[in-house]
Amino acid sequence: MKAQDHGQPRWQPVWSLLIAGLLLLGLMVWNVTMVQSRILHRAEKDYWQEQTKKISAGMEGVNQESEGLALKIVGNDKLMEAFKERDKAQMNKILQPTFNQWKQSNGVAEISLTNQEGQAIWSSASDINYADDMSYQRIIGKSLRQKIAVSALDSSENNDLLVTTLPIFIDGKYAGLCKIGVSMSRLGSKLQKSGTGQFAIFQLNGIESMLLWSNKKAQPSLNTADTKKLHDGKTISASPDRSTGLLLVPLQDIDGITVAYVQNKFSLGEFLEAEIMNYALLLMVLLFVVMANYVCGRRRFDADDDLGNSIDRIAKINKVAFSIDANKPKPNGQPEE
Repeated sequence: MKAQDHGQPRWQPVWSLLIAGLLLLGLMVWNVTMVQSRILHRAEKDYWQEQTKKISAGMEGVNQESEGLALKIVGNDKLMEAFKERDKAQMNKILQPTFNQWKQSNGVAEISLTNQEGQAIWSSASDINYADDMSYQRIIGKSLRQKIAVSALDSSENNDLLVTTLPIFIDGKYAGLCKIGVSMSRLGSKLQKSGTGQFAIFQLNGIESMLLWSNKKAQPSLNTADTKKLHDGKTISASPDRSTGLLLVPLQDIDGITVAYVQNKFSLGEFLEAEIMNYALLLMVLLFVVMANYVCGRRRFDADDDLGNSIDRIAKINKVAFSIDANKPKPNGQPEE
């Protein structure tokens, strides 16, 4: 039974307060949810940027490694003397075992030495012979013209290599250059060590993609718009589904032409779980507050009902106890005056 006051339920103000509190709580929950969502989206964006940086760092690591190998060749006095004298036997004796070792340990696919005109003096490539012109290769041509070290992706002759060239100076005079070409599998192994994900490297020829390396079975995930962006040198980040991230990073040659790209599929499950947990905790808080308000409200209503019933009973007792019957005689038998 609800306690009544002039025909109105006494708990009506309590319900009004509860509704106002719920509205205020709803506003607070919405605000917290938006803030948490922005934090999660920012963390997810930072994660995308981190993955992109890892790919760039992998490229830089391979280039630095190649430059270190080239320095070892240029710094070999016996080899440089043989190069100066054009001693093919001595160069072959030194370079062939070196190439075989680096091929296994560093993914080196080519070592070549040229003179200042770009003619081959020694090369590990079976299709390059002594005195063949190599200056048509854009990286070698630029290195010869500017007499500087150059690191870039080379896709000449349908052979994609990360190439580093280093100038050769003998007796203070420019004498040619050393070329180190590293296979894409070396870049792939660097990327695999840099982080989790399904890495793949594809050659890009027009709209066609050809797999060069992958750590797992991979298929290109390109549409026409993505292909255009890659040719424009733009990195692509997308989510095929809410729990998976897809990152496509273009690899450009020395002329700024996209000739390949790195594809990385990685899990966004941690961010999805965090978002679900965020909403679940907020929902739990909301339910707790609603139940707490309900329980407190019911106790208040029950207290009002008990108080109202007690007052009614006391009033009835007082009415009976203190009412006076005028016709009732006094105890001494005398009528009232």
